[in-house]
Amino acid sequence: MSSQHERALAAYRDSLPGGVTETFRIDGVDHLGIPIYNVDLFTDDGHFNGIGYGATETEALVGAYGELAEECHRHLSLADLSMRESSYAALLEEVGSAGVLDPLTLVLPAGSAYTPDLVLKWLPVARLKDNRTVWCPAEFVVSGNWELPDYPNRLTTCITNGMGAGDTEERALLHGLLELLQRDGNADRFRALDRGQVIDPATVTEPVREIIAYMKERGLDVTMKLARVTCGCASVYAVGDDLSDDAFGLAATGCGEAADPDVYHALRKAVLECASSHSRKRFNNLPFEQLEHEVPEGYFTRIRAAIDLETEEQRALRAMVEFVRSDKETVRQQLADTIFNRQTTVSAADLPSYTATDVPSRLQYVIQQLAGEGMEPYVYRSTSTRGSCSVVKAIVPDMEMEFGSYHRVGYRGVKRLLADDPFHLLKRAPGPGLALIRLTEARNQELDGPFYLNTSRLDEIIDPLYALYREPTAHAAPIALATDYFADL
Repeated sequence: MSSQHERALAAYRDSLPGGVTETFRIDGVDHLGIPIYNVDLFTDDGHFNGIGYGATETEALVGAYGELAEECHRHLSLADLSMRESSYAALLEEVGSAGVLDPLTLVLPAGSAYTPDLVLKWLPVARLKDNRTVWCPAEFVVSGNWELPDYPNRLTTCITNGMGAGDTEERALLHGLLELLQRDGNADRFRALDRGQVIDPATVTEPVREIIAYMKERGLDVTMKLARVTCGCASVYAVGDDLSDDAFGLAATGCGEAADPDVYHALRKAVLECASSHSRKRFNNLPFEQLEHEVPEGYFTRIRAAIDLETEEQRALRAMVEFVRSDKETVRQQLADTIFNRQTTVSAADLPSYTATDVPSRLQYVIQQLAGEGMEPYVYRSTSTRGSCSVVKAIVPDMEMEFGSYHRVGYRGVKRLLADDPFHLLKRAPGPGLALIRLTEARNQELDGPFYLNTSRLDEIIDPLYALYREPTAHAAPIALATDYFADL
């Protein structure tokens, strides 16, 4: 174990509150042999989970505890924050434009009913460049709807995107920013909206080629793809076609994503995450009786008690149940024109390859690239780590994300669609099935708006693959199947 891994693992473990922790590998349910650790923490405050993967057991273990720390401390530290209720208009008058984030810059869902007089819940975050306190709508700070109960004016579904953990704040923040750039890069260019840009495997580094060859020997044919270059970083993903005799439908849906200043670093992460996705989907969605030899005693009793199907995103749960019920050949045919689409070939040598490897240099590069496109980071810092590690959530206005799943699209998304809209989703006049894209007045004038998103057409494209966009809680789909939760399926 490297000294950095030792420090990180010790920092994550030391930060955790008291409770029952279970750590075990889950990759035994698969045939790939890539280490994947699952860590569960059961406390009086709830159940927290982390899953980590890597080329080595150590790398996987550090990743699992890092993700556990993110989830646990994000939630625990909310108790230390002063949430307030107010409208944007009232806050703007009180603290000025430098002290509050305009919701119209946070990439709202098309058709949002937001107005400046709508009363929202707000949490304090810090502007990164000067640490000034700024008020941000709470739904962009927390990471789950359940953390904002009784909130009828919530502007969008709460998601984890932008979370990061590390033995230093710089490492945690870099992780969070790169995750945002990953989503920004592929928001409208992968899964059901795949553009078929394949990265030539002959142009990547030998370590990446070795991992791909190792996967293929074990039955997973991995293809590397480019979403786009965003803010000086390559946003890539890797998809895996299962060539084994495994009939499990989700075996054909493995996908890993990454964005990084160095395309080769991004590709390594994406390929390993693709393998992790392949194994994790088996663990999360196979019937319990096929997993009993992989889990600690009493695991499924605790999991059943923690899962409430009524609180799951019903669209995601239904979509996953449908995928689980399908055989692999049916799923493969469903993906032939999207995930496995091949249109053009891209050389990795033509993509960003920032060579500095130290975290401070890489972080400054990313911040400078954001600034070059007029974007400024804000940060929410978890306060419950007792100084053992750093857990943050990065928030960057104008960063695109969740386009296919939640119709979120903003200023940068509109500019991209104006330049390239092969699915004909952007319209300039209202009409049936169209939803107004919420931009500031100044940006509408700049782009000669307003604009409307064809949400009906987008849903028609996304719905068959929705389970690949938003997954339900681990094991929720098998419980739904066992209890006939969707009786109409």
